[in-house]
Amino acid sequence: MILFNDMIWVEKHPRANPDHLGFIPAFFMLSDERPAAEQINARYISGWHPLKGAGRYEVGPKHELTYHATDGSDPPMPVLWEMNFRDEIIRVYSYGITAIFQKDGTFEVSRLD
Repeated sequence: MILFNDMIWVEKHPRANPDHLGFIPAFFMLSDERPAAEQINARYISGWHPLKGAGRYEVGPKHELTYHATDGSDPPMPVLWEMNFRDEIIRVYSYGITAIFQKDGTFEVSRLD
């Protein structure tokens, strides 16, 4: 567990390392009422750009993230870190892949590197 800006980031995988988070925790402020994606846009030079393309992302029962493309699927990526952020859940995977989940189960994925 890591506390950053009064927000708790929880390790969700045995190989989770604080280095996986990089600067990601610094993009969020509780005093800022905007949703997570808007805060990332304001504080991260590359902004929040949901990954789109020929494939789609799917979330498994343990919140693992799998990318399905027309030419096959990537292996599932386990969630490494998680933070509850108001009504959203932020999950960080390998390679800076970050997902923002809404209460209704919808989500967007972007790479924050």
